[in-house]
Amino acid sequence: MATTKADRPAGAATRLIHTGEADRTQVAPLTTPIYETTTFVFDNAAEVVAYNEGRSTKHLYSRYTNPTVMATEQKLAALDGADTALLFSSGQGATSTTLLAHLADGDEVICSAAIYGGTLHLLEDILARFGVTPRFVSLDGLSRPESLFRERTRMLWFESPINPTLRCVDVERIASKTRAIVTVATPHFGTPVAHLFSSLFGEQLLKLLSLSTIYALRAGRLPISVVLRLASVLRKRKAPANVVDQLWAQLLHDFSADRRRAIEKFFTQVGSDRDLIGQITPAGAAAFNASTPNRPGVRYGCVITRARPPGVRSFLRAGIDPYAHATHGLFVPLYRLASRTRANQVHVPRDRIRAISRAYQSRVDARSNDGMVPTLSQVWGDGIRAAWADHHDIIGHFDHPTHVPPHFDWVASGTGFNRDQFESIWREVAAFIAAA
Repeated sequence: MATTKADRPAGAATRLIHTGEADRTQVAPLTTPIYETTTFVFDNAAEVVAYNEGRSTKHLYSRYTNPTVMATEQKLAALDGADTALLFSSGQGATSTTLLAHLADGDEVICSAAIYGGTLHLLEDILARFGVTPRFVSLDGLSRPESLFRERTRMLWFESPINPTLRCVDVERIASKTRAIVTVATPHFGTPVAHLFSSLFGEQLLKLLSLSTIYALRAGRLPISVVLRLASVLRKRKAPANVVDQLWAQLLHDFSADRRRAIEKFFTQVGSDRDLIGQITPAGAAAFNASTPNRPGVRYGCVITRARPPGVRSFLRAGIDPYAHATHGLFVPLYRLASRTRANQVHVPRDRIRAISRAYQSRVDARSNDGMVPTLSQVWGDGIRAAWADHHDIIGHFDHPTHVPPHFDWVASGTGFNRDQFESIWREVAAFIAAA
């Protein structure tokens, strides 16, 4: 009788691989264990598909993400009061990633002359071949950074303590050169919109809205069918099964394969940090403000924004374009969500509120917002400009498609914000910083 493969006794390699493996369903460690595995298991093919489409936070391969590493990053960030942290397998890996992420052809990096030899080689011999110009200065020169910056300067790089001499850079002395910090439409006291994005459905919706922004920047407009369905989802704050996934796939399909992979990887990385949304809730912002005082000697300034409440006036101001009216349907539910701020969550003195109301020539209260962030939540330091603009207008998403580069208003709020106002505001920001 012929024997089959199943009849033969397992070899040593097979026994070592499959014997003694723990039942994962019966293991629930109290603390995060050290995961030494290189690959992770998916329970079914649907999970693999979800991972490949960027809809899953599960782990695949330890060189991409690893639970132990992610837990350590979050703990380090919490200790330093930071938004997030990144761990690398080597110092040179961290150095290379940082420099490559922020420098491009034509940029200059000012660097301490006393640095680790590997960093020196990277800057002087490798990045220089790609158009990045390193300029080395002494440690004494680093203490006067304002005298070093040029038009092409993109980064100031130093290491402390320095390897191998262990000399230290006076970081506080360099930081003390900061004279001004300007925030624009920033939720210093949080925004109730963040609560919408804190659930699993909300995370998917936020990812879809972010992809919509990327799509609008690339194509100028979203498909109107996507706009109408997205507005319906926002208005009801729920959707039938797979609608958000369908809209995501429809938008993503119009990108090249390489761009799709890059977008999916980006959103997977961002989605792995579940603390990001919590930090801009009113409670999260209050905790941050309590633990992070203003720096003495620094002038703080803010640009605040406000959109008109949705109604007949805002509808008419959106214009006659059917697409504009469709995107106005996105603005309406976002504005109404942002208007749910309670008065006790915004800590702005009454005389300051009266001054802001005079600037807008109409009453401003806790409900006033720019379609994303409450107007009074944006107040921090000196006021630079109180602008009639929605949250997208102020960063360049107003309607001016003939300009080079073009500007596309993909969420029409009816504010009437234009390029002249945009340039005027940023000139005032520059003047504020220069005068500090």
